[in-house]
Amino acid sequence: MHSKFSRRFLPARFTSAVLAVSLMATAGLARAEDREYDSAGLTGSWLVKLHFVTPFTADLLALVLFNNEGTFIGSLQGDGAGPGPAETPAYGVWKQTGTNAFTATAHAIQAGADSSLLGLSTLTLQLTLGANSNHLSGTWQFKTLDPNGNITFQSGGTLTATRIQIGDH
Repeated sequence: MHSKFSRRFLPARFTSAVLAVSLMATAGLARAEDREYDSAGLTGSWLVKLHFVTPFTADLLALVLFNNEGTFIGSLQGDGAGPGPAETPAYGVWKQTGTNAFTATAHAIQAGADSSLLGLSTLTLQLTLGANSNHLSGTWQFKTLDPNGNITFQSGGTLTATRIQIGDH
């Protein structure tokens, strides 16, 4: 009888546990939102220009949001545009590695026009925050892996970025 009672209420216990974890996470987010914005740090929104080391293509623009808890999201010019293969925005993590120095890694999923998995893109950034905190410079490396983990494409280069501020046009 005891085992039936436990199994019968297992979904309720699981739901309660998930709710408790969600509430703790929400409380943590609220505390993070209460923190004062650090204009001298990496957190914030940035307009990034990617320069290719080899003449692969013209410079590309990206939008990146660095969150204060060490995560970031980025979108590259052409993501999801038009018919054919598409790529999700990049989701990643970042950390400070020294005075005004940062490293970041992100992944994006590539899919065919029929939503079949084409591969996974990996982006690695090495960033330096400028003296006035509104400019970034650095290097980037990009590789694409097929569904079996084989490298199908690699590229890299330098980047410059400007913090997006209220009143920017």
